[in-house]
Amino acid sequence: MSKVERIQHAVSLHDEGFSCAQAVLASYCQKFGIEPEIGLKLGTAFLGGTAQDGQLCGAVTGALMIIGLKYGQVQSEDKQARQKVIELSKELMARFNSHHGTLLCKDLRGFDVSTPAGREERDRRKRNGTMPDCYKFVQKTAEIMEEIL
Repeated sequence: MSKVERIQHAVSLHDEGFSCAQAVLASYCQKFGIEPEIGLKLGTAFLGGTAQDGQLCGAVTGALMIIGLKYGQVQSEDKQARQKVIELSKELMARFNSHHGTLLCKDLRGFDVSTPAGREERDRRKRNGTMPDCYKFVQKTAEIMEEIL
């Protein structure tokens, strides 16, 4: 799969109804010899931040896992691998934050599903067809990933 195809695949998965984390993670799994279904499963808990807590955007979380897959530490004494993951993770987050102004799902979406009022707002927006376009967060994250991997 080419870089452009991976980005499009991530957006397509999101359009199908998968979370931002699932879409980003699953679209990169094959590149690392992992079945995309595993990425979909692993990314499930990161909906709406993490378990709908409104915190770190799921697209970013999925990308952080991909950085770990590529450069992650597998031996406790390999501090260089750990440092590489930290540096690339910080770069990813800084670039996402610079582009969108925040890393927080609740701020990106404009409501916080961890609260009753936020869930009501989400439901109102669903009914009115005014849900945020989270695909743009998935797309930008995948674009950044293509540049830093």
